[in-house]
Amino acid sequence: NLHEIYGDFQGKVVDRDQVEPEHFKSWIEWGKEHNMKLDFNSTSFSHPKSGDLSLSNPDEGIRQFWIEHTKRCRAVAEEMGKAQGDPCIMNLWVHDGSKDITVNRMKYRALLKDSLDQIYATEYKNMKDCIESKVFGIGLESYTVGSNDFYIGYGASRNKMITLDTGHFHPTESVADKVSSLLLYVPELMLHVSQLADGLPAFLDELVARKVPITIATASGWNNVKFFFEHLDLDRWFDIDKVVYNDGALPGKPEPDLYLKAAKRLGVDIHSCIVFEDSVSGVESAKRAGALKTIGVASMRKNYLSNEIVSDIIHDYSNLALLLKMIGIESDEKELQHEI
Repeated sequence: NLHEIYGDFQGKVVDRDQVEPEHFKSWIEWGKEHNMKLDFNSTSFSHPKSGDLSLSNPDEGIRQFWIEHTKRCRAVAEEMGKAQGDPCIMNLWVHDGSKDITVNRMKYRALLKDSLDQIYATEYKNMKDCIESKVFGIGLESYTVGSNDFYIGYGASRNKMITLDTGHFHPTESVADKVSSLLLYVPELMLHVSQLADGLPAFLDELVARKVPITIATASGWNNVKFFFEHLDLDRWFDIDKVVYNDGALPGKPEPDLYLKAAKRLGVDIHSCIVFEDSVSGVESAKRAGALKTIGVASMRKNYLSNEIVSDIIHDYSNLALLLKMIGIESDEKELQHEI
């Protein structure tokens, strides 16, 4: 499941409205080599023209920039689907919203509706479109343009797939209960579900049994933290009161603040901490904080996180003996308290 920003740009600067299928040829080949099908996402965030509004921006130049970006992403998805002989699902999610309470709530939604109509004007045979709502964004808490109501209405009227992300709803809501209602009006649903990486439960069990202090430092907000603790039974290993999350008071990764606060909550020196990270910005954050060691979790491509920026690289947590060795715990496999 790739974002547009993961393109293989060969070191060249390619702006978002210039992306082409050729920038994903190596990914398509990688998928064939690993017998893995690819899905795709446009990327409206982390760009000088992102701001608070992209496809709903009243600045026509900025809005057309993101419309062109998303059109090109659909063309990329079409080529992916054609190459793999299976439809590539392209998910559209934008961050658009406002920190302040806007008087004219319809204006921005009308702009988003018009942008989507322009984007979906071209029909493709080898890709499928799906649209995803969001609850709110950090710093954009008061108004969300692409709300759940908006996208359900758009999807039902345009016969588009709806994406249900289990982390995008209030913890008291039943996402499963939405399925039967939506399938009466839309052709298909895309489900974004979460599960722990292979081998991670056994690794965490071993750390807890050995009384190794552990916590989580995440750029996610409180609602996501609470959801995943309930959904994945994280309190089996972690104390939720020691988890550091994005409450708006600290700068996010790659700044070091989240990891510095995590070490403080554990009552340990950051220079003795070992960090497991799956993003480049997270690795940079840990390094700036002064962590003893950073282990990259590269679940996709080997060169996504390289040994030049991390101490070690793993692709999952299945080799328990190796993981313990990486963090400085020598152990005979027969002595491990949990099965590998």
